[in-house]
Amino acid sequence: MSRDFTSPRISSTIPAPFRSGLTLIISLCACAGVVLVAGCSPMSTFLSSGPEPRVLVNAAAETDPVPSVDDAADDPAIWIHRTETSRSLILGTDKQAGLFVYGLDGKQRQFLAQGRLNNVDIHHGTGFDIAVATNRTNITIDVFRISSDGVVSFAGSFPADMVDPYGITITRSRTSGDLHVFACDKPGLVRQWKLEVGATGAPRATLLRSFEVGSQSEGMIADETRGFVFIGEEGVGVWRYNSDPSDRSPNSTRVLVDAVRPRGTLVADVEGLAIYRRGTTEYLVASSQGDNSFRLYDLAPPHTLRGSFAVMPGSLGAVEDTDGLCITGVDLGGVYSQGLVVVQDGHNGPRAQNFKLVPWSQIARGLAAEPSSPSKGDRGRPDATAGVAGQ
Repeated sequence: MSRDFTSPRISSTIPAPFRSGLTLIISLCACAGVVLVAGCSPMSTFLSSGPEPRVLVNAAAETDPVPSVDDAADDPAIWIHRTETSRSLILGTDKQAGLFVYGLDGKQRQFLAQGRLNNVDIHHGTGFDIAVATNRTNITIDVFRISSDGVVSFAGSFPADMVDPYGITITRSRTSGDLHVFACDKPGLVRQWKLEVGATGAPRATLLRSFEVGSQSEGMIADETRGFVFIGEEGVGVWRYNSDPSDRSPNSTRVLVDAVRPRGTLVADVEGLAIYRRGTTEYLVASSQGDNSFRLYDLAPPHTLRGSFAVMPGSLGAVEDTDGLCITGVDLGGVYSQGLVVVQDGHNGPRAQNFKLVPWSQIARGLAAEPSSPSKGDRGRPDATAGVAGQ
């Protein structure tokens, strides 16, 4: 259902004399498809005082709502079909029920009733692909095989050995070539395992290391090329860690990419993290839940802040209170020829929560409309004032 700025929940933040004018402005923005907002004041939760350029986009599609009510849909992951990318799929967690599988048209293809799955991630391999998810019902890490035609099947699980598993990411080690799984729990404990999964049989996991981030954390994403893992500490900011388990003192070498206000540009909570990679263009993207927007940083150090975007009211509604997100730069055809962004929508009223699909091309056009300026927020360099220890 479409939302506008005259709805009670949103318009309460806007002075009455400005509501009709702002509604007209947003309508014009929606017609344009993407707008670079350079001078808007922070009169609403969407038009924040975040970093420029601020790009406004609209969702091109959405998934079916999850059947669970209240806070349920949480984290998406994109599976890429090897030969026909237009047949790629979206895996999305319902943290009250299990794992849903959707087509790019948003329609449900499959459901696996695994319990309270919180976050999910995918690794594309050879022969078959792997998905991993945190299971808060059984306190396990659940492992799934994905066939070449996109059928998802439960492969097994292993104990998470943590209080309440939240975030997860999977990557391949640059040094050993092994699959590594990172997961974090609500208090901020991170564990890293070596994962072995065959075409048949149960998966095997070997614990490699554990460390504490400091407080509640959830969003995680790995940069396999550089050997980094990024972790979102919800009330603090985005950290970069070495993914090599030989680093036995990870908190002494971590780097703060960006902090929550007033120390940085993010507005708590810091939630989902994702990577966009296409050719030489690489971004780290973070959900800034408190102002319903998404920050874009250079993936390469020093992780210069390049701008932000927000999904605005349109025919499919705005995106608010986002938890998880996932991005691919692969050409999926049609409007997704430059890639796809999938974000959880925390307010999809009157229906239950779901996931929105945004063409990356809208974001790219907005970023290209104004030269990026690192002076607006180069938060990637560790320094004493940012509370970062070491390089």
